[in-house]
Amino acid sequence: SKLSPVDDESLINVCVNLHKVTMNVKSSEDTDTKLDVCWQRADEFSQKGIMQCIQFCMQMPGNNELSIQERAHLLKLGVHG
Repeated sequence: SKLSPVDDESLINVCVNLHKVTMNVKSSEDTDTKLDVCWQRADEFSQKGIMQCIQFCMQMPGNNELSIQERAHLLKLGVHG
């Protein structure tokens, strides 16, 4: 089943929130700086911001907030967006 644009936006919001939460938890790691700079340079809903968001989500191990279907959809957005 095809997701509507609203679903796309809510998936992106989940990613954005996961990113923020993860960055808060891992505030001492080197990857933070790089990702934080990315977010500061790109609006969350700009194409670049969305791509970074999707890439971040796809790389997160044990992310229970996204189902397999949602991950597949995000990956498709990342590839074809």
